[in-house]
Amino acid sequence: MAISPEALAIVRATIRMAHPLGLQTVAEGVETVAQLQLLRELKCYTVQGLLLGRPTDGAGLRRVLEHPVWPISLSDLG
Repeated sequence: MAISPEALAIVRATIRMAHPLGLQTVAEGVETVAQLQLLRELKCYTVQGLLLGRPTDGAGLRRVLEHPVWPISLSDLG
């Protein structure tokens, strides 16, 4: 999924405003490695979304915490 120029401008502006204020940005809805790579380039290191995990109930969360398996590795990011 490509990001539109307008959406990219909003993401860049938000991250650029947050950093000087000492605020941490959290990107929501990250679904692809390409999106994650772009966010890392923009210095947004906290993300959530389907790339990292599917929605789950309490039992599912317990399984993930007891036996973590990450769908991507840092080597995927180049």
